[in-house]
This record gives sequence, C-alpha cells and structure tokens, in this order.
Amino acid sequence: MIREYYDAFASVYERLMANVPYDAWVRRITKLFKETGIDNGLVVDLGCGTGSVTRRLAAKGYEMIGIDISEEMLSEAWVREKGFERDHTAIDPITGQMHSLEGIKGPNLDDFQKPVPNSTETLYLQQDIRCFELFGTVRAIISCCDVINYIVNPAEVETIFRLVNNYLDPQGLFVMDFNTPWYYSQVLGNNTITEINDDLVLLWENEETEEGLHQSSLTIFQQQLTGDYTRFDEAHLQRGYSMKEIYDKAEKAGLVDIQFFDGYTVKPATNRSERIVMTARENGKGVSRKFDNESQRAIQREIHGRDGDVFYPVSLKAALNLRTKSDSDSDDGDYDDDDE
Repeated sequence: MIREYYDAFASVYERLMANVPYDAWVRRITKLFKETGIDNGLVVDLGCGTGSVTRRLAAKGYEMIGIDISEEMLSEAWVREKGFERDHTAIDPITGQMHSLEGIKGPNLDDFQKPVPNSTETLYLQQDIRCFELFGTVRAIISCCDVINYIVNPAEVETIFRLVNNYLDPQGLFVMDFNTPWYYSQVLGNNTITEINDDLVLLWENEETEEGLHQSSLTIFQQQLTGDYTRFDEAHLQRGYSMKEIYDKAEKAGLVDIQFFDGYTVKPATNRSERIVMTARENGKGVSRKFDNESQRAIQREIHGRDGDVFYPVSLKAALNLRTKSDSDSDDGDYDDDDE
C-alpha cells in the first residue's frame, strides 16, 4: 500500500506543493544543524519524495542521501536535480520549478541547465523507510512533510526511530515533522478541497475512518501536449500522532534531547499545532548519555506539567537541571529569517 503512494502523480507533485515554504524550512533545519556543530557531511532525507528539501540542503554543501519507496518520485527528484529539459520546459535544479523555454535561445537557455551548485552528487536510494539500510553512520537524518504520518502502525514508528538512532553519528541530529490528530480532525476533517489551474485540476476528498485514521482520495486531471487530459487517482491513508506518542516512541528507541516546535519555527508546539517538528539526538555511541527511568519520568513531568497543552522545547539537560527558557527568550517570528 505504501509503495503506491505518490506513484501516479509524481510528475505534478511539486506543482501541487508550490505553496509549501521549503526555503524557510531549510533555513530552520540548517540553523538547527549549525547549532549542533553540523556544518557539512552526510545527511539522509527519509521519504525525500521529489527532493524539494534534499536539493536545497545539497546546495548548502551537505552530502545528501535521499531515500524513498516510490521509484517515480525518485525519478522526478533525479530529473529535477539535473535540471533536464522536458516538453519545452527546463527545471531549476534547486527549487524544482519549471520554466518555459519558448522563445529562449543561446546563453539564456544555459541558465536553466546549471547543475546544483555543490561539490557532490546526491545519492538516491529506493528503500522502505521502515527497514532502511546505510553503509555507515551519518551526521544528521531528516524527514519532512509528514512522512511519518504514512506509518499507520505505531510500532513501526518506533522501529524507524531505532534505525535512525543506529545510523546517526555519536550525538548526531534527527529532525522530523508530523501532523497531529487535531490537524486531521479539525483542519482537514471531512472537507473536500479543489484546485483548478489552466492545465491541472485537483479534487482532494478527506474522511475519517472508523479506525481513527485519515483517508485522502485524490483525483487529478492533467492536460497533455495534445490538449487531452489524463486522470490520476490515488488514495492516501495517514495516522495523526500526538506529541506524547512521538515522545514515547523516540524515548524507547534510545533517542535523547527530544524537543518539539510549532512547525519550522522556534515557538513551542501545542496540541493545536498543525505541523510539529521534533528534534532529537543520537544516544549510545561514544560518550554515554543514558538516563535512568526515574530521571526520564522527572523530565516528562517537567515538560508536560508546565502549561496545559503547551509542550515546551526543552532539552533533556535543561530539564534535568529543572531549568527552562521563558517565553520571553523565544523568537516570536513564524520562521527563522536568517539566511545561512
């Protein structure tokens, strides 16, 4: 079932996701990397899709490995990274945006064919993230755009987190985002969303299943060069996860320094955050960073007990010292605007 997700409409995925602020996401991810001393080196993108985040991090000098189960999505990622021409368009190798080549000749055409400005080529691997394998450890692992919500079996989420902890360098960083049950029930709910463009029509129907999962039925009509339209149909099944569920899975998997943020911002996450970003560190290699069960419970009490539905982004070290940042210490901006 998971293998089929995104296969049919891989070629139009980035157009439908054009409103996603990938640049802001990558600025925040890059800042998190640098705060933990990760200025370069190997980074894995789990569920990389068409490589929107992968390309941007590669452009910043990181040696990227993109992992996805969909051959079609990986094919799109590779094409977009190379900036190959297809059907009178050229693809910007960083943003993945397509540009018309009609009327463009000579040197201007070359501007659209430049490779990604980094020294290494991204390695794309077709693997199931529930059992992914690497040749060695890496400095950081990321997973963006609610990839983890497609793992509807909670036990498999813990399995993924264990693999992450296994393949991270000592004290390496894990950054991932996920959607909450509140988002699926209150924002998407049973709503139908339509998007109509000159050459592309999307019909997105949402419904909650009896098992508490969220099902999205996507119908897409894409105009071909002949003027005819091709229809794609896909059904996506996702599960919303609470911060407590993700925290417990990450903790059991051995990850430490677990923090939660309201999307790709510095704000603390709440139960009404539509997208939550978790950061965590590797534990078990090199210097021991293990904590006894009572200390872990004290940490949970400190984090959960602060203010109702607010889950403060507190590191384990700070929690052990019973110190947290006050709200006045946090940046109130939606995104970190520092361009690294």
